[in-house]
Amino acid sequence: MENILIASLGESPVVITAMYEALTNLLNEQKEPLIHPPISKIIVLHSQEGLMPAAIDLLQDALKDRCEVIPESLPFEDADSEEEAYNFLHILYTLLNTIQESGDAAYLSLAGGRKSMSALMAILVPLFPCVKGLYHIIDKDEDSRKQHFLSIEKLFESSPDERFTFLFPPRDRMRLVNIPYSEQQQVSKSFRSQLYTISDEKLWETNTAEAEALEFAQDIAKGAGQTIEVLLTEDAANQFEELWQHDRTHADALKLCLEHMRFTGILRNRSHDIYTYKLQKGEQDIYSQNLPSLTLHFFKRGGATERPVFYTVPKDVKNCSDKEVERVIVTELEFKRNGKYRALKDITAKHPFPLGPFVPLPTLLASEIVAEHNNILIVPLGTTPMIATQLYTLLSAQQQTVHEVVLIYPQGSLAVRNSVQMAKDAFAEEGVQCRAVSIQGYKDIDSREACQAYLKTLEETIDDIRKEDRSATVELALSGGRKGMAALTMFAAQNKGIRYVYHTLITDKKLHKQVERETDINALRGTMLSKEERNNRLFLRTYEGKGSYTHFVLFKVPVLPTGV
Repeated sequence: MENILIASLGESPVVITAMYEALTNLLNEQKEPLIHPPISKIIVLHSQEGLMPAAIDLLQDALKDRCEVIPESLPFEDADSEEEAYNFLHILYTLLNTIQESGDAAYLSLAGGRKSMSALMAILVPLFPCVKGLYHIIDKDEDSRKQHFLSIEKLFESSPDERFTFLFPPRDRMRLVNIPYSEQQQVSKSFRSQLYTISDEKLWETNTAEAEALEFAQDIAKGAGQTIEVLLTEDAANQFEELWQHDRTHADALKLCLEHMRFTGILRNRSHDIYTYKLQKGEQDIYSQNLPSLTLHFFKRGGATERPVFYTVPKDVKNCSDKEVERVIVTELEFKRNGKYRALKDITAKHPFPLGPFVPLPTLLASEIVAEHNNILIVPLGTTPMIATQLYTLLSAQQQTVHEVVLIYPQGSLAVRNSVQMAKDAFAEEGVQCRAVSIQGYKDIDSREACQAYLKTLEETIDDIRKEDRSATVELALSGGRKGMAALTMFAAQNKGIRYVYHTLITDKKLHKQVERETDINALRGTMLSKEERNNRLFLRTYEGKGSYTHFVLFKVPVLPTGV
């Protein structure tokens, strides 16, 4: 059996060499006999941007006499869109599945790489018993001029001898954080056995939450593909609006179907049946001009009873590559009638062609009013108050009413306390109820004990909210604070039966950098900045105006159920 470290490469290769050394020392200190070397391989997830390939060469040279460095190239710079998030998870899933089947052990580094990747890495852990540990590493001198995690550029500016020294910083200045993780967080064997099968209708009837989590895992395992535009015919849009008013159960299920249909891989994997309709003269719609026919399918989500009818243009998604599909058009929303579905031929016969005009999916969903829920949003917070305000804004844009925001933070850090106070002030000025819950005795979540205290505080807060109001729906932010906290947040959601956690992404890289720069706590506290402008930044109005957030994405992540 081999021990394999999986790590993502960000701005500093030193994070990876420091993690390797710290984890090697930890494994050597354990009493159980281990195969030596403790870490025989490091799989490095990296983009092809800038100096990344040169950084891989540097790591391979520095560790050539210690372990094998295996580069795993990512087809993007950062997982900052839903498409790239799914693709990142698919790549990680494939790596972990290979390690699982080989009988080896995996260790995940949540340090290095972009924060979004670190948050996403924790999602798959419950699927794989081969994962033996999750770790973060912290430079004790990160806030001083002596910081050790030098950038790739600074490393290459130094001499070869200096570079080697920099890659292996003093061990006593590194703090390895062992993220609490146990078999309790793993999914059941029966859940894992269904990953490559379509779940039956009984699971959807008896445990909708588990069915949705299973479907999410299946989509990751098979690959979601790329995103395309979803359009509905006026008939289909009217059907959805009617259901939304009178049959919310089916409407909610159809909403999930339509949202999943944005991904070519999911669309291809979940298409069912086929019917070719030959277009007559004058029957082409604006998107299928010059096509001799349309190829229609059902979209089938596991055992769900709702089945949208669709075709894709300019080519059929079942018989072409992702890049050859631009749009999916939904013509009908089909349900079982007397225990049966109608045939595609019969459904299509009722539609006059051309089918247009069309309603874009975002326009349709934005027009619907979501039923009132007593939503309480819990956000772990560090030194970036915008984590909370951005998530609140995006949830509100989806017509979700958040009645209260609860901030979880380490009490001992002045910088974090300032961030929390700024967030509370901003929410108060927007008329939003907000309170803070502190983790006593810690200034940072930088040790196993601090992680346990954070997890305990978060779970107790969830319990308290539910005791105060049994009708309350707890919404939970995946990321916020230290990178390792995302894994703990996911585990808390599992333990407390929360079905989803939320992650926010900014898809425009230039805008992302601007937002990071302008919502830094020092920038927000600037003497020349008015409270109005501060709140406009925090609640995104500065960047995309009221109600329009095309570059801000709310990524809703189903929580994988535990096996207990």
